[in-house]
Amino acid sequence: MRKQRVTQQSIVFGIFVVLFVGFSLFLPGFFNADNMLALLQNVAILGILGLGMAVVVIGRGIDISLVASLAVPPGLILQMVQNGYSNSTAFAAAILLMLVFGLVNGWLIAYAEVPSLFTTLASGLFLAGLGQVSFFQLDVVQWPAKLDSFAWFGRGDLLCVPTPIIMFALTTLVLGLFLRRTRLGAYIYAIG
Repeated sequence: MRKQRVTQQSIVFGIFVVLFVGFSLFLPGFFNADNMLALLQNVAILGILGLGMAVVVIGRGIDISLVASLAVPPGLILQMVQNGYSNSTAFAAAILLMLVFGLVNGWLIAYAEVPSLFTTLASGLFLAGLGQVSFFQLDVVQWPAKLDSFAWFGRGDLLCVPTPIIMFALTTLVLGLFLRRTRLGAYIYAIG
């Protein structure tokens, strides 16, 4: 008789099943289509971040600066548009900020040989502090009307499926193809 091996994945999946069944039985309205869609939509953003972290972990690293990387560039876009800059200028500034941030992180880890834990901890704190001190005028940056054409990406839907869920599915597909079918993807697996 073959012995079944219990893995961390099976334990986590088992806990998920128990919680899901428990919530479905004991919370009225939990197991309906609208609630399931809302749960998926809320988890999709974290899922996209998780995919980025998965690539880092597969390559034997860790990135603690992900939350600052998620929050500061969109806040910069909102603040710049609110201050009268064009949408394209605001998006370009946010993309440039993230490129510089990523390149500095990469250089510190790869060439200066600073461990990724310390690099990303320090750089994440730096980016969050830079956003608070230099970029944002208030703690809460309002959504300017000039950005309403982009609201569809976070609040819209396609064939009754919210766009964050679609973006998560597409990101998962593209990342899976990248890791399995490209030379760089094979390299990431090889170093991990």
